[in-house]
Parts: sequence; structure tokens; C-alpha cells
Amino acid sequence: MHGLHPLLDRLFERRFVATRLKGTHHMGQRKGWMAIVGAGFLATAGFVGCSAAGGGDVGLDIAPSEPQGDGTVLPPPSNATPPADAGTPAKDAGKKPPRPAQDAGPPPPPAPNPGDACTTPSEEFTRACGACGTQSALCEANGKVSEYGPCEGQTGECTPGTVREEACGNCGKTTISCDAFCSWTQTACAGEPANACTPGGVELTTASCSKDTFRSRTCSESCQYGNFSDACSAPPTMVRVPPTPGMTNSTFVLLRPGQVLPRLTGSCPNAKVSSFGPVNSAPYTYLTVRNPGTKPAKVTLSATQVQGGPNISTTMAVYDGIVSPTDATGRNTCTKGFTYNGQMADVTVAPGATISVFVGAQQDYNAADPSKTTGRMQFSVVTDEIL
Repeated sequence: MHGLHPLLDRLFERRFVATRLKGTHHMGQRKGWMAIVGAGFLATAGFVGCSAAGGGDVGLDIAPSEPQGDGTVLPPPSNATPPADAGTPAKDAGKKPPRPAQDAGPPPPPAPNPGDACTTPSEEFTRACGACGTQSALCEANGKVSEYGPCEGQTGECTPGTVREEACGNCGKTTISCDAFCSWTQTACAGEPANACTPGGVELTTASCSKDTFRSRTCSESCQYGNFSDACSAPPTMVRVPPTPGMTNSTFVLLRPGQVLPRLTGSCPNAKVSSFGPVNSAPYTYLTVRNPGTKPAKVTLSATQVQGGPNISTTMAVYDGIVSPTDATGRNTCTKGFTYNGQMADVTVAPGATISVFVGAQQDYNAADPSKTTGRMQFSVVTDEIL
């Protein structure tokens, strides 16, 4: 065992020399030197084990070996298992997840009612009211809650909990309710019967009828059509206001060369009869629109081209009641109109009331080109809103 130190001295001397000359040795020589050093380490380990067994104390201060190759350190494979102790993790550069909301605890007790007992004079109590408003009361000197004051600061459109059912579509129902935020919410329209039609609507067919005459059938209050009539007749001139918004009732308008009047100009209620043109007459007709409901209805009126029919530019004017004035004085008293685009919006029909609608060609009749002013058109009434 006493020969250990000379052997180690020789090994370290050789290692020192190899280290000094590493710049001039090629890879084979370096590997040979490493083999010698490795053998020395094995021998040293044997001696150390022997010393430990025999109670000897040998301390070795061996410098770390050099990395092999060109010094490049390869990264670990992507599926490598990280060391058990990776040290202190780097700080997360992103935002930390928000903390969970803390429990707000039980809701506050409801505000007391007027006359309830209270313990702190002049203490103020506040409660919700109306359309998201508030009202206040005080604890009076007698230990009782006072009456609440007026509801103030109402910012909503309804009182929470309010519920109503309304008609929709064709004999359908929708539920309209006020939510906790004082806003109206509405369910989808439901309950419409199969093959439903709009109450008061008229369906026309030309089957087995002569020109400009029709068989008709009317939609009942239960939104169902009956049978077609046996006889053929002219299309109806009265159109019923549909009972629910978005629905339409229609009829045909017949503009004939034998029914003409001077054209209407200007603006209602101060319209004037036109004096332009050598003929100064244009085909026209009057129709009526009736609202059988209990509330005012805002509607849109239109006169449009039918499939395969002429494209006629028209004017429209509205009159109160069931009238069809043909003289200049009566025609000048229109209440709304008139329009050159075949459509008139924002016409209000009072509950149970009837209005008359003038529909006329915008141009004078010309026998050489009758399709510009005469023929069949469709007249429609669309309910926009029940007021």
C-alpha cells in the first residue's frame, strides 16, 4: 500500500504532459492517453477500497476530464426525462390566472316593510321598485319603519316579473316577460296550426272563371281556409288589417281604361288635381282597409306588379272613412299621401275604423300603349305594429 504515492505521481506526471501537448496530438493519441488514465483510475479505485478496508485515509483532488469531440453540447432528446431536481423554475412571463371570485356570502336581508320594528332612529332603508328604480324609508323615532317614498331613477323598460301573452304569426302565441334587468324578453312564436292562413285574408283563383273574375275563399278566425266560392266575381275591394305584426293580406287591383280621373298632384292634405296634359285623365280605383281589432294598427300599403302582369307606375292617397271622391274638392281632402313609388308606410288605422285608399296610374291613359296604365296589380296591407 505504501507504493501508492509513487504510482500516482507517475500517473499525474504523464497526465500533465499529455495535457501540455494536447494541441499537437491527434485523436488516436488522445484516446490512448485516456485509456491510460482510465486504467489508472481503476487501479486507484482498488487502492482506495483497500485503504478504506484497512483504515487508511487517502484524499484525491482530481481535476474534471475534458469534453470529447469538438466541444458541442447536444440538447437532450425531446422525450428525455427531466432531472428530479431542476432547480428553481423560471418565472412565468405571462399573466397569472385570475384568482377565483371570493364567496360574497349570503345575500343581504330584504328591506323591511313600512311599520316593521327598527332599532336605529334615522337609519335609511332602500328597496328596488318599478323599472329598476329605488325608493327609500327611514327608521322613525318611534322605532317603526316609515312609508317608502316615490320610486326614482327608473332606468328599465318594464317591472321584473311582468308577464303577458300575445298573439303572433297565424293563430300562434308568444310569451313576453320582464327579466331581472328590466328588459322585455320574448319566446318564439308557437302553436300555429298546420296550413295556417292570416285571419281575414282572401285567396283567389281564376279556375273556370272569365277574364278578371275569380273564385274566392276567406281565412277564418281560426286561421283556416274554407272552400272556394261557387260563383266567379271581381276581386274584393276591401282588405282587412292582419291582426299580428309581420302578416300580409292582399287583393287584386284592376285599372281599366273606362274608369279614369285627372291625376292628383301636390301633398296631402292640400293635394290638387293636375291640369297638365291634353287628356289629363288616368285609370284609377278605390279600395278600403278595415281594422277590426281593439288597438290602433300601423300598416304599410303597396301596389305591386303581379307575375306576368304589366309594370304600372302608380300614385296612392289615403282618406278617412268609406269614401271615393271624384270631384276636385273631395279629392283634395286626403289625409296622407301621396306616393309615386307604389308603397306608403306609417299609415295608422284606428281600432274598428276603415280608411279608403286611392290607387291611380301615374300617367294619362294612352290607347296606343295601354299596358303602361291599365291591367291587374296586387294591393297589399302589411301590419307593422299594433299600437
